[in-house]
Amino acid sequence: MTDFNVLFVDDEPFTLRAIERLLRRQPYSKYLAESAHEALEIMAETPIHVIVSDMKMPEMDGLTLLNIVKEKYPDTVRLALSAFTHTAQLLPCINTGHLFKFIAKPLEPIDLKASILQAIEYYSLSSRKNDLVEHLIDKNRLLEEALESKREVEYKLRRMVDTDRLTGLYNNHHLHETLQKEFTQWKKTTKNCAGLAVAPDYFRKINETYGYDTGDIFLCSFAELLMTSVRGKDMCFRSWGKVFFVVLPDSGIQDALEVACKIIAAAEYIPFQIEGKQITMSVSIGATAYSVCGPSRWSDLINHAEINLHSAKDRGRNQVVA
Repeated sequence: MTDFNVLFVDDEPFTLRAIERLLRRQPYSKYLAESAHEALEIMAETPIHVIVSDMKMPEMDGLTLLNIVKEKYPDTVRLALSAFTHTAQLLPCINTGHLFKFIAKPLEPIDLKASILQAIEYYSLSSRKNDLVEHLIDKNRLLEEALESKREVEYKLRRMVDTDRLTGLYNNHHLHETLQKEFTQWKKTTKNCAGLAVAPDYFRKINETYGYDTGDIFLCSFAELLMTSVRGKDMCFRSWGKVFFVVLPDSGIQDALEVACKIIAAAEYIPFQIEGKQITMSVSIGATAYSVCGPSRWSDLINHAEINLHSAKDRGRNQVVA
């Protein structure tokens, strides 16, 4: 408690000397001011934990001083010295939190000592509460950062599980998960879903002519073309090898045909750069939809689309078969 500073403000030197005498043995530092201005000068240089001010003073009264203290030093506990005639004026200030309490004049030594000790205890509890709040805020911030880090790690892990390492598209594993969900929705609500099995034509020639590394580069470029050709809600997957799959949620066979034609057109008019040469690649596509194939299980959509893909290749490639 010796670390606490208490400031007494009264324009009567006699009262200040009486307070100093009464509190001589109290375990806190005491500061005395004979005016509000002197009190504010002291507070500007010294941390004051409790201020006790007389109500009636020239130039600036006690309530005005304590209101200034509340604005500039909100943690300082504020008490007023007053005669009982000021009680009606002070009670609203106490009820609204502007004042901790008032000490009646003439001074009663026991009441004065007890009131100041209570104010110091209040300051100490408030300080500990603020420290605890700050501690909790820091803990919550650290917890939120840890949770955000955990979410990022989980997202990256999930992406590793769901993503094809070469092309960056979703992989076959995620394709199966997606179609299982779509199939469940279709069984419950008859909400339609379409699928496209997509493969570049004569891909084997690229591997044989330029090598497998160049073939991988081509597949990456083809994946980008696929992504830019589908709609925003469609999902692109690398099913296996050179075969890609597009899931078109809430779409019928006509929607699938429109997207397929857009992919074929993009492949025809956007040449691929391979070892400084421009190569135009055609595409074969097999299309289907739940409303067309009437699947009995989720994998039927893939099977029907791939059967149509093979039909497209057998019919001369560079076309869509539904």
